[in-house]
Amino acid sequence: MWVWMIRQAVRQADQGMVFDNSGLNEPPRNMLLFTAGRLVRAEPVPPGWILSGYAENLVS
Repeated sequence: MWVWMIRQAVRQADQGMVFDNSGLNEPPRNMLLFTAGRLVRAEPVPPGWILSGYAENLVS
């Protein structure tokens, strides 16, 4: 559910970033960048929760 809420907020913002902070003792990583609701940058190997939660945005 939380992925859905984040996805909706990011897509409605002028600019939105999705970070992954699931790595132990690692700083958060900027995985996705949206501008005006469109994906403009994605890391080449995102974690599983991003692959499942943002699948429709990652398919070109």
